[in-house]
Amino acid sequence: MKEIITFLIISGGLGFFNLYIAQESDLLYFGKYNKEERLAWLSIYTIINFFLIKTGIVIFKALSTIHFGVIVSILIPVLTLIIDLIVTLLLPVFINWLIEIIRMLLKKEARAYLPPTNSFFEDIDQWDLLAFDFDGKLINSGSILQGTEERQTEFLLLMRPKMPKVTVNYYDFLESYLEMAKEGSVVIRELTDYSNKIHFVKVKEV
Repeated sequence: MKEIITFLIISGGLGFFNLYIAQESDLLYFGKYNKEERLAWLSIYTIINFFLIKTGIVIFKALSTIHFGVIVSILIPVLTLIIDLIVTLLLPVFINWLIEIIRMLLKKEARAYLPPTNSFFEDIDQWDLLAFDFDGKLINSGSILQGTEERQTEFLLLMRPKMPKVTVNYYDFLESYLEMAKEGSVVIRELTDYSNKIHFVKVKEV
């Protein structure tokens, strides 16, 4: 048993699921190339899990001597798992909060945590999307179902197409919708993909 735990600690296996949960919850983001930061967080979670397991074993042995065997054998692992999940979620939040406090004290602007692509598609189910090429021609439009993240190599979109009844030019569309945005009837956001030469515009009625 000791050999297995030692192997999991060395390999980082004890922290993998913590890292996965935090990353998929967008509490942590490493980008395509930031392997050092990913490894650091994996090590932190591994150490936390190791101490939680060790503490759980010590408590289990102590309580077992006073004949709470069945209850303890169920309760200790459940409590350990709950505490581990709470720490997994709260640690990145606390560190980001600390960073924002330091930036505020240094009179710096709040940082953008996620890269533009992730931020743009973060709440994809609440918007309609229009995609224009750099000549202003409409390529596609509809509701966004899923978009790839910045760390993925290819930029892809899964959409439910809904083409406008009339031809829409990017510049005319942007001008009219910016006026509507000033009036407060819609919210509009744009992401420009210079690699693929596409303007992505998402629109949401208020």
